[in-house]
Amino acid sequence: MVRFPNCLKWPYYNNIKSPIAIIHNPVLCSNNIEIAPFEKRPDTINVLGRLDIFQKRHDILIEAFSKFVKEYPSFKLVFYGDGPDKEKMQNQVVQLGLEEKVIFAGITNSPIEVMQNSKMYILTSDFEGIPNSLIEAMSLGLPCISTDCRPGGARLLINDGINGFIVPQGDSNAIAEKMKWYMQHPNEADKIGLEGIKIKNTFSEEAIINQWEGYLYRLIQEST
Repeated sequence: MVRFPNCLKWPYYNNIKSPIAIIHNPVLCSNNIEIAPFEKRPDTINVLGRLDIFQKRHDILIEAFSKFVKEYPSFKLVFYGDGPDKEKMQNQVVQLGLEEKVIFAGITNSPIEVMQNSKMYILTSDFEGIPNSLIEAMSLGLPCISTDCRPGGARLLINDGINGFIVPQGDSNAIAEKMKWYMQHPNEADKIGLEGIKIKNTFSEEAIINQWEGYLYRLIQEST
């Protein structure tokens, strides 16, 4: 039986029967993608996904960006996607006077290209599983910032200060400060991004397929 990390134990954990295995989704980014140095990336923070404040807390990201952009006015925050809270987010942008800085770009058919052209990646969710978008961003060499979202998926991916940063949920000040830190330490941002790329060793298609094959083989062995 494979044990769940403490951060991923659910109320029904003790009722799960053996044999089980934890097998993650693979990262689908190509190994041939060119990783641009931090200082050569555009002054853009791209966000892809459902516009859903309850889970994703885009309101916290907009608030953090409003603090960050005062010191780095060349930046744009661009949301790709749609969702039930788009109008709320647009209203927040107007209230903060960020109409020229925050863009709602709609749906994209080129998510990897969009993510590549981001200065950094920021996840502000209150809860996630093991965030696929964070895995993809790290595999692209983006310096990442993530909230310590429940039940702990981001902490499985990020070693704080080594391959990204973990900040408290709902703390726009902490997010803004880490954004500024990357800008003030571009060489360290590159190092953190390069450490993040190593996540592909764990989440590559080949590694995940091998895990599935091993698990299925074990099931067959135990049933005969």
